[in-house]
Formats: sequence, C-alpha cells, structure tokens
Amino acid sequence: MTLALLAVTVLGTYTGLGAIGLVVGSIVHCVNEGAFSPTSMTLRQTQAPAELLGRVSAVQRFQLWGAVALGALLASAATALAGLEVTVWIGALGTILCLPALLRRGIRTATFARG
Repeated sequence: MTLALLAVTVLGTYTGLGAIGLVVGSIVHCVNEGAFSPTSMTLRQTQAPAELLGRVSAVQRFQLWGAVALGALLASAATALAGLEVTVWIGALGTILCLPALLRRGIRTATFARG
C-alpha cells in the first residue's frame, strides 16, 4: 500500500507520464487499500474482546475520519503554499513513515497468539 502511494508520486513526476502515471499509481494504491481494509478489520475484530468490540470500532472510525479531515486541511494548505508536486511528495514520504508500525512483529503474529 505504501509503495503504491510512492509509485503514484514517482510515476507522476519522473517517468514523463504525468497525469497517466498518477492515475495508474492511484489504481494500484486503491487495489492495495481494498485488500488492507478488510484485513485490518478482521485483525481488530479477532483481537478485541467481544464486550469491547463496539467501542473499539467506534474509536477506530473516529480516529480514521478525524485524520482524513485533518489531512485534507493540511494538504490544501501545503498545496497553496508549496504546490501540488511537493504536496504529493510529502504525502508519499509521510505514508512511508507508517511502515514500521505496520511491519511490527506483534501485528504479524497477533492472529496466531489467541489461536
């Protein structure tokens, strides 16, 4: 997912494909997002105690939609100040910073711990 977002930036900037590169990279990113979302939801539902499942889901939704709104505000400010290309690079590099959290050993092995 993160590499697909980086591909959006690279394909749109350095390959000479411009808008076509952005579209192709976005399609790859969306396919990856479609695979990640149900996987993360399944992990959350299997690891949360049944009595807390509603609260866990509510907190996750609150954080997700809050981050989307805040990200849109920051992206519009960055675009106004630095331009679209710089903003896309900021988004791609910021997403790469999420990799350590996603690749933690605890996340990869959590589903087997409760077996």
